[in-house]
Amino acid sequence: MGRPEAHIDPSQGPLQRFANDLRTVRRKAGSPSYESLASRANYSGTTLAAAARGIQLPSLEVTLAYVSACDANPQPWVGYWHRTRAALAQRGDVHEKVRVRA
Repeated sequence: MGRPEAHIDPSQGPLQRFANDLRTVRRKAGSPSYESLASRANYSGTTLAAAARGIQLPSLEVTLAYVSACDANPQPWVGYWHRTRAALAQRGDVHEKVRVRA
């Protein structure tokens, strides 16, 4: 079992809210390990864990892979991701990285 994730306060802003919501999806899926999700998402466990860390917005592709690996509907996350990115851009706070598939 991996180490516990650091607390994220979703009231801190759109990025933290997004990461917290990703974590909620994972919890609803039974809190699978990131390594387990990685085998289903085709991204590394490190990339998936970073997506839910709340430090930077994951790519849309990583977001959808994360949500799908948790057996959740990825469709609502497309709009949510775009709204979050727009909110971050408005604040001058977009530092999105492109992640390579595992």
